[in-house]
Amino acid sequence: MAAPISRTDFKNYCLRKLGAPVIEINVADEQLEDRIDEGLQKWSDYHFDGSSRYYWKHKITQEDIDRQYIVVSDEYIGIERILPPISTKGISGMFSFKYQYMMNDMPYLTQGNMNNFAISMSNLDLIDEMFNSRGQNIRFNRHTDKLFLDLIWPGSESNQPDIRKDDFIIIVGHKKTDPTEYPDVWNDMWLKKYCTELFRYQWGSNLIKLQGVALPGGVTLNGEVILSEAKENLDKLDEEMQLNYQLPDDFFVA
Repeated sequence: MAAPISRTDFKNYCLRKLGAPVIEINVADEQLEDRIDEGLQKWSDYHFDGSSRYYWKHKITQEDIDRQYIVVSDEYIGIERILPPISTKGISGMFSFKYQYMMNDMPYLTQGNMNNFAISMSNLDLIDEMFNSRGQNIRFNRHTDKLFLDLIWPGSESNQPDIRKDDFIIIVGHKKTDPTEYPDVWNDMWLKKYCTELFRYQWGSNLIKLQGVALPGGVTLNGEVILSEAKENLDKLDEEMQLNYQLPDDFFVA
């Protein structure tokens, strides 16, 4: 059987893993769809393949200035920072200290090693990040899709706003890996195993409500065993995610 490349293929694959069509899986299609959504949410939030870092260019509009926040697409699950605003009316970067320093040292770069130059540029980047970056002055909640920039907007009491209409900012964030755009998501090994166990858990939850009920022919449903097996397997997959597929936490040391 070919690898699943759609939601329907994926759902049928997980059902076959549980024994269908030889065994009847007592789960409604709506329940299966809910469990797939749960699995995708878990995969997007914690798996390193579930999201990707994106750089999004945004031009400040009058609407942004009036409401003092930027509307962010629902595809973004987190915002790291923003790069300093780039003014369409400002002077060129060639007049900056960093640019002039690099140009003055350029003739000496081919005459020896670059250690001093590399260290100096690194220090300049650090200074620029500390004093000019607006990366830490943001507030974002993925459930509201609003990115608040804690800076001086035009129209405030200050005559020198930090940002103006038609300026550009670069938003650094993490975007979900959309399976409709990238069908190979449906063939992810961890996701297939996890959703299969979610199906099994739902199956056991349904059957346990009929515990002890005898079907025609004397067959007795035992949902407790199926539910217990699903719980155990889900715990193992959560641990596997943490050990093998979850990126380590980032720490900021002042």
